[in-house]
Amino acid sequence: MKSILRISIICCFLVFNSCYEELDFDQINEYIYKPVITSSLTFFSVVPGQFFNAAGVQETSITSESDFRVFEDSFVKNDIVKIDFNTLIKNEFDRGFTINVSFLDDNNTLLYQFTSIVIPAGDLENTFTEEVFISTNPAIVNTTKVRIRAELEDTGTNMNPNDTNEFELKSSVILYIESEL
Repeated sequence: MKSILRISIICCFLVFNSCYEELDFDQINEYIYKPVITSSLTFFSVVPGQFFNAAGVQETSITSESDFRVFEDSFVKNDIVKIDFNTLIKNEFDRGFTINVSFLDDNNTLLYQFTSIVIPAGDLENTFTEEVFISTNPAIVNTTKVRIRAELEDTGTNMNPNDTNEFELKSSVILYIESEL
């Protein structure tokens, strides 16, 4: 019984002597929600044989086009502030590549083109990042497709179509959103 009395006295002491501040419920009106979304964009891997057409003639480029419909969501489209485009490229070929990345709309209108990425021959771990601020490139939110074009360096000699070396490109985007609740 004495222990209950002691606990009661201690609790009363803490309740009456504890510090408190008036709660400010208006803080929620000033809160900015800042989610960051990371998504894979495209991946492809090619070997020299894929640069030859049906007639056996070596082509100088390969193009990959994929849907990118993240901006169809109004939350993303209205509140995005920045996009980071990232690539990791492995080039086992004996010649360099130039990569061009374009953001397009449904009519294939160019909305944004990234800085060309130059990959030297034999570069097994090339990374590239480009930031795009929506405030200076507002048309990018109309993107529905991404086109990636890999162009071979012209060395004057044909590649061996049976070579097993690979060129591999992995890309992702990080979307930075800021929204009031």
